[in-house]
Amino acid sequence: MLGSNIYNLLVVLGCCALVNPVQAKWSLLKKEFPFSIFISVILLLLNSDFSIAKVLRGGGKFVLGRGGGILFLVLFMIFLYATVTDALAARDGQEAEEGEEYKVLSPVNSALYIGGGLVGIILGGNLVVDSASAIALRFGLSQTFIGLTIVALGTSLPELVTSVVAAGKGENDLAVGNVVGSNIFNILLILGTSASITPIVMDISAVYDTVILIAASLLVYSAALRKRELRKKEGILFLLAYLVFFAYILVR
Repeated sequence: MLGSNIYNLLVVLGCCALVNPVQAKWSLLKKEFPFSIFISVILLLLNSDFSIAKVLRGGGKFVLGRGGGILFLVLFMIFLYATVTDALAARDGQEAEEGEEYKVLSPVNSALYIGGGLVGIILGGNLVVDSASAIALRFGLSQTFIGLTIVALGTSLPELVTSVVAAGKGENDLAVGNVVGSNIFNILLILGTSASITPIVMDISAVYDTVILIAASLLVYSAALRKRELRKKEGILFLLAYLVFFAYILVR
């Protein structure tokens, strides 16, 4: 999950910025993006055995208990309610532009397109993960390395495809919102559900990776907040940052 979120921020948004300048909507910079950083910090602090001394020693286990999982699920419900409420309010207050025509697909065609796209992405993601994992294991790479890179790539393929295509079409809200929303869902819903069922035990590397996730979030957020637009320069910066992260997990 941590690897997927880092990949979304640095690689997916980096590729989007290379394809087309991506303008960040102010409402997203004011609400959803800061919220994603907030819950990443909460994830770091919710470990029941977390302590600065233990981190500095570079050892020990860290546990995300059932209480933390339930808290994440509650935050997810609040986030979902606020998001739906804002979307409905924006729809009610929006007036269609005069003379602008939209091609509306039938429900059946829409379902077929969505279903076909999901099947293709899922099958493609599984193929990438299975093949790359087999190659990595053959060369003796660690499970942590596989999880933070190969599995992260496979699970983030939907975000990569959706966001890059959206950026190419100038759909900035979809390109950025897809990444931020996915990261929020990963922490609150997926991690929250898992921890609610069984406490999650993590080693020190997971704590370091959470800190890296927070740093990556702040890097992207500050760049988007400063210029309100991510261009090729920012895209290259994000991709280089991911290469540094990749090199770090390769040698640690």
